[in-house]
Amino acid sequence: MFGQGYTYRNTGRPQTRVQTPRLAAGLLTAIAAIHLITAPDNFNDALYKGVLFLAAAGGALVAAGGLWRGARWGWILGAAVAGSTLVGYFISRTVGLPALPVDPDWLEPLGAVSVVAEALFLAQAVRALRPVRGEPPAVPAP
Repeated sequence: MFGQGYTYRNTGRPQTRVQTPRLAAGLLTAIAAIHLITAPDNFNDALYKGVLFLAAAGGALVAAGGLWRGARWGWILGAAVAGSTLVGYFISRTVGLPALPVDPDWLEPLGAVSVVAEALFLAQAVRALRPVRGEPPAVPAP
């Protein structure tokens, strides 16, 4: 599963792309844990905010499972979850979420850790999903 080479259509030679899906799955698990831990407080703010936190946690866990299995969709789903939670964090602290005031606490500890994990995951996902210049698309090696 991990560490397997890829066979490129034009050469047939196995090659490896440097990816760290296990580290990325760990980052997604941390994102999920933080959102699960903070969800009850967010239900107190607004029902929809609590539901979004639970959805983010669930999506992150599903994406982590996909990455653990070596599935490309895990990177895509993880990027969607990490990107949307990161955008939500900044919106909530700049213009505010619907029906809620602006949250002035930029450096709330769990929020800051989540932002770092989301940014690190997104950087890794971009690296994993971008095509390698000058090489044809990869297909899994038999």
